[in-house]
Amino acid sequence: MTLKEKRHNLISELPTLLDVLNDIALAEEVFQKTTPFKGFFPTHYQEGQFEAMKMPDGNFILLPLSLLPYIYYRGESSYHPQGKPSLYRANMGESKVFLARLQTCELELLMQEYPLTKIFRSGIYCDGNHIPLSVDYLALAQHYGIATELMDLTADKWVAAFFACTTCKDGVYTPITDENSYGVIYKVTFMDGQFSLDDKKINSRIRVIGLQPFSRPGEQAGFVYSMNKDENFNMMCTTKIKFRHDALISNFIFNYTNRSERLFPKDILEEKAKAIKESKHFSRKAFCMAKERYFSSVDDDTIQGWLQDENINIQESPTTSFTEREKQDFYTSWEKNKETFLGQIIVRKVRPGGTIDANKK
Repeated sequence: MTLKEKRHNLISELPTLLDVLNDIALAEEVFQKTTPFKGFFPTHYQEGQFEAMKMPDGNFILLPLSLLPYIYYRGESSYHPQGKPSLYRANMGESKVFLARLQTCELELLMQEYPLTKIFRSGIYCDGNHIPLSVDYLALAQHYGIATELMDLTADKWVAAFFACTTCKDGVYTPITDENSYGVIYKVTFMDGQFSLDDKKINSRIRVIGLQPFSRPGEQAGFVYSMNKDENFNMMCTTKIKFRHDALISNFIFNYTNRSERLFPKDILEEKAKAIKESKHFSRKAFCMAKERYFSSVDDDTIQGWLQDENINIQESPTTSFTEREKQDFYTSWEKNKETFLGQIIVRKVRPGGTIDANKK
């Protein structure tokens, strides 16, 4: 038997992506029927909504709700032995890492000026509660295509399935039809603030992205896992489900996401982020932020060398900005759509006071 024939036989024995999704759906159904904590976890009625959760700093995150709590997924259309986030891949030399950090800081400064970002930070009123919201600028940079140390995760099995059965070229996703190939679904377990690593436990580096001032992370029920340079995601995630590609299933899932448009809705940040990614001109404010945040121990000569290697120009003005018309258009749209936005958010009400022993008469 040739190596090609052996590969074909091995792939033919794998489940399809629909089989994998069916197993996940069954686990969701079993959990819903057997959990003794009904009322604490979402049902089908809350799936796709976001729960306001207070963090230690007093701000809130908007947690994507799912039918199987503390389980997250990642889908890849092929298996990569070295599971690395984009910032740590082989093509990223020191100067390119510096460029990515500049892009991240430039995008952050831009996002800070968007009206909805300011509303998030000052707080929204939902069900009579004042909720100041966190904005995760680094995770937003990741979602809009800038290289970071983050690996994307999702609480939505269909989102993971989409990335597992499509390929992307120049920002355009298409379904995979090569049936002599395979992909992988990663299943990550996160319980009690810990990430499962074989028989050990490490402090969690999974964090919620959820609903943000820009729509993409919310549509993708987004979470991220922050990695170090020498780590391999394949070694850290113990549950990897390989599946064989099937053209009909890939097209079905692709169409289920409205041919990717549901997960990548058009928004004002998309073109702005693209302009930053394609530019070699960055503001001095972004340069100083990147230097202080990421390269405070690096000498000026080294940084000047990176600037020359990447043909980077530092200027006083930002790479791009929101026009006054764009900001005014937001406020007009916000007045029309505010209630729809707030309708996605659940504020869980709790009874103040001590606990009562239910066994006592």
